[in-house]
Amino acid sequence: MEKSVKIITISITLITIVVVSVVFKYASAIFLPLIVAVLLSYIFSPVVKVFEKIKIPRLIAILLVLLLFAGIITLIGNFLYLSIESFAKKFDKYQQTFVMLFNDLSEKSIVLLEKMNIDVEDNEVFSLRAVLESINWKNSISNITAKFATFASSFSVVMLFLVFLLLEKPLLKKKLFMIYSGEKRERALKVFNDINDQVVKYLGLKFVVSFATGIISYLLLALIGLDFAGLWGFLAFLLNFIPSIGSLFVIIIVTFMGLVQFGAVGDWGRFVAVAVAINGTQFIIGNFIDPRLQGQKLNLSPIIILFSLFFWGWIWGVVGMFLAVPLMVIIKIVIETIPGLEHFGVMMGSGQEPKQRKCGRLGCRFDEYKLAAMNKVKSVFHKSPKKEKEEDLKKENIEKKSEENKE
Repeated sequence: MEKSVKIITISITLITIVVVSVVFKYASAIFLPLIVAVLLSYIFSPVVKVFEKIKIPRLIAILLVLLLFAGIITLIGNFLYLSIESFAKKFDKYQQTFVMLFNDLSEKSIVLLEKMNIDVEDNEVFSLRAVLESINWKNSISNITAKFATFASSFSVVMLFLVFLLLEKPLLKKKLFMIYSGEKRERALKVFNDINDQVVKYLGLKFVVSFATGIISYLLLALIGLDFAGLWGFLAFLLNFIPSIGSLFVIIIVTFMGLVQFGAVGDWGRFVAVAVAINGTQFIIGNFIDPRLQGQKLNLSPIIILFSLFFWGWIWGVVGMFLAVPLMVIIKIVIETIPGLEHFGVMMGSGQEPKQRKCGRLGCRFDEYKLAAMNKVKSVFHKSPKKEKEEDLKKENIEKKSEENKE
């Protein structure tokens, strides 16, 4: 009986995943702004609470936070638009420089290979040159600037969703209390609190780490003298939200630009400096600082993270890759609370047990120590019937003795 229930639960879950995936993909115009707004609400909710503490009404606090956010996004949008426009104007020069550099390197490599008695067909080299020259890179970059208009329209929908989500957020716990009772209520509240804690911590720490990555990349590249250092610094900040793939893309594009700018004029020292700066920044922050700050908070398997990048990227493109990790965190927490699917939640985890705090020389776990302390407090205020009887008997004996002494 239990096996059949588990099979039915798993079958229903798989069907639901397929249906929801198809709906998300083909109704992205509705669901994508909503999901973005939900994740942003986790970030802005603590800020709104700060405004509320200084006696600002919630609606006004929400509007102030969203106005500030809209102002920051507008400034970033203008900076990106102007940077990409100026980069597009200079791109013809960069393309010609790269073709010249490629021709020079290909000729030198052919000579070197011939000395090593390795035959190279000229057709292969010329065909690659023709492909590089035929690609209209400038139009591709101009298409990116044209997408800012569509982004502005979807951004307004996100802001609209955000207003209502932030207004509704304080009522969500009350609604859970009204819907559920007993064990179900405790489970629902645990899911709500776990999602809130893990998503807020992940997004907060990821923002700090990404911001540091962007600033350090910008300062190093500007110091070396690479063109559009601000653009590459912002790209390093933005793509750091996409695990592994984002950092790899930044390394490739910045190293390539260093090669085009400095390699063409024979300044190989500055090219090496660019490569070392961007690779070193990504390596140190990605492999040492970020894991130490994040620790085991996410508890997600690397394979699951990689799968989620491709899965959500397939559904929503690049934006889906930005949302992949927070969405998988939420899905994992929900799966762990569904009877029959707990094993899948464990399989999605990193496989490492979370480190637990100790309580001094006794070596007991923090939770056990906390429970023991609570029981002691309870025992002080809530005495057992046996202890109460013993105390009553002691009082009676004391009273009898005092009476006998008086007599």
